[in-house]
Amino acid sequence: MGKESKSGICSICSRFRILTYEHIPPASAFNDCRVVLSTVNQYWNFGPGVGRKAPGRQLQRGFGMTTLCEACNGFTGRVYAFALAAWVKRGFELLERRNLAPTIEFSTLLYPLPLLKQILTMFLGLHGRELGGPVKSHLRNFVLNREMKYLDPTLRVWTYFVAPGPLRNTPPVISGDVFTGKFTFGSEFSFPPFGYMLTIDSVPQDNRLTEISYFSRYSYHDLKSISLRLNTLPTHTPFLGDTRSFKDMEGTSKDHMVMLDFNGSLNETTDCQKLSRQAIKPGKS
Repeated sequence: MGKESKSGICSICSRFRILTYEHIPPASAFNDCRVVLSTVNQYWNFGPGVGRKAPGRQLQRGFGMTTLCEACNGFTGRVYAFALAAWVKRGFELLERRNLAPTIEFSTLLYPLPLLKQILTMFLGLHGRELGGPVKSHLRNFVLNREMKYLDPTLRVWTYFVAPGPLRNTPPVISGDVFTGKFTFGSEFSFPPFGYMLTIDSVPQDNRLTEISYFSRYSYHDLKSISLRLNTLPTHTPFLGDTRSFKDMEGTSKDHMVMLDFNGSLNETTDCQKLSRQAIKPGKS
């Protein structure tokens, strides 16, 4: 939590409070170094697509937003951030060892429920104000009650390893294929080494994402050995679920895909893929 603050509606509790700066993901999850915020135009016309680094506004202390009140920020950081930090550390180790293999068998000890709650805290921190009704109410109760289990079955969380590409920060949108009639309503966020998608009463159109919603069945203190088969996917556009490579985008047309209520931007991280050898334990934020 930094010194930056302003007054406004907290993205978690929805109360009018003094808001504090929140690293998203937490700084302990390797979000403590330089991030470049690039627009779509900067990334496509001046960035990796033409062999250069994308220009943009540089954030020296990592990516984050001033959207959470001190109470929500402090509580979630104390009780959930440690789980994400351990998960990210293990993810970097595997990516480094497997050299961005297309599919990676991911086995590790983790705290499933705190991890899931921290992922949902990030979605609320980014786009909690854009969610409403029963969805927002359930997510608010779920993350502010440390012991609460069982995510609403209409809300599902998915993950994948991030291949080279910018950070993805897609607000709640509807993405669909007008030919097949299949639509996805959800939000997506990526920060190396993982990407996450939250879907609402729908599923991703790309079946290579791995669901982790079942993490909500565990108790807060459960330490479990979890094995997942995760695909490594690129995030070159800000569109929900778009996992095309540069080659795929150059050779095919996606004109039949539609995006509704979209106003996202691209973020490119340049210096954050560093491994920490420090021990990460429960209760550490």
